[in-house]
Amino acid sequence: MQPAKIFEFHYEVGIGGNLWHQGNSYLLAVKGAPEKILHRADMTESEKEQAIHQLHQLTKQGSHVIALAHVELSQPITQLSKLPKRTKLTFDGYIAFRDHLRADAKQAIQQAQRAGITVRMVTGDHVETAFSIAKRLGIVSTTDEVLDSRKLALLSDAELQRIARNTKVFARTSPDQKQRLLMALKRHGVVAMTGDTIEDVPALTHAHVGISSQQSAAVARDASDIILLNNNFSTTLETIKQSRTVLGNMRRMLQFILIVNLSELAIVLLSLLLGLPAALLPVQILWINLITSISLAIPLGLEPHSRNIMKRNPVKPTKSILPRYLIARIALMVVAAAVVSVGMFAYFISTQGLDYARSIAFYTLIMLQIASAFVARSDHTSTLVRLRTFSGVFYAGLFATITLQLLTVATPLASLLGLTAVSTYDLLWTGVVAVAAPVAVGELSKLYSRHSVRRKGESY
Repeated sequence: MQPAKIFEFHYEVGIGGNLWHQGNSYLLAVKGAPEKILHRADMTESEKEQAIHQLHQLTKQGSHVIALAHVELSQPITQLSKLPKRTKLTFDGYIAFRDHLRADAKQAIQQAQRAGITVRMVTGDHVETAFSIAKRLGIVSTTDEVLDSRKLALLSDAELQRIARNTKVFARTSPDQKQRLLMALKRHGVVAMTGDTIEDVPALTHAHVGISSQQSAAVARDASDIILLNNNFSTTLETIKQSRTVLGNMRRMLQFILIVNLSELAIVLLSLLLGLPAALLPVQILWINLITSISLAIPLGLEPHSRNIMKRNPVKPTKSILPRYLIARIALMVVAAAVVSVGMFAYFISTQGLDYARSIAFYTLIMLQIASAFVARSDHTSTLVRLRTFSGVFYAGLFATITLQLLTVATPLASLLGLTAVSTYDLLWTGVVAVAAPVAVGELSKLYSRHSVRRKGESY
């Protein structure tokens, strides 16, 4: 027999196949969804029940099942959808095969779930096959979390949004249904989607984050935001970890910079409000902002990730980069810095003179700045506990800051900054107070924020 036509898989009909001919006779060999072929098969009820039983046995094992059938035709057809409904197929059997799951797949999905990420499976497989695979991966535990996507046509958009929220597996899903599912899920939050084929392009385009692999179709790669070079789900989680780390470091930098700059403003304003001379000279403020702040702010932007970063819930895109608890912490630390610095300034201006008092205020603010950098290294974890997480870049920045301050004491740079010599005793005790004040405020703030996080049942 000679090939006459190849029919690609037709989602509406649920089958694909080849048309063969020899003379005036034609043979149509088809393959496709078992339920579609069994529905059109020329079988007795007993034979059909036996075939359905065999199908369930295979799908419960997680096998992908394709049914095979054929029919002889007296004349050719141009489309499978044109095959007359009265035409009965001769059922030939099943082809069953199973996917080899990656050894780390289940562990990666569990890690995603601990990170507050809901993993959903959208597949064209049989419902029982999809459930079996999803259960092995830890995505679902009961069949209540599985939806046969052929029912989507019966659901309104509002009903689909409600059902999609609690559904983890969508089986027998056609490409056009993927986009509708995606739009429903986007109502509940950020949606990242993986896809490999041309049919996935619309959904990849409309997802918040479209993900494909190096083995995906070129069109799918073009439509994606991220292309995985190793086709491994755990790589996606590593990307999420890195993005959370970047967000956390941006917060640390912003928190530190705001504390330093607002403290300078508060110190000058408070000293003037109390009828005192300005506690800091413009050149001193310039030195702090351009030299010492940079040597501590940049390392904060390169901090290693927190130990429990992948046990936290995702941050909502609409949420401010500085949550309320951080804004409150910044305000408290600015007040503490202003009170300590101006308090030192007022004390020494009455006992040692203006230049000496300004020098003490300058060195006090530097120590406050260093202590604030240590506090900013973590949002909720104790500053002392965070010391266990070593950061070579941070300590290099700290060393640079201290070295630069020693230059202001031992070189002519002191006169350029309007500084005068101060006693070692005064430098030590004011330094201890300057470090203790922000650390104490930061620890109390973190104690409260830890309590709030635990009360919500979340990890920090």
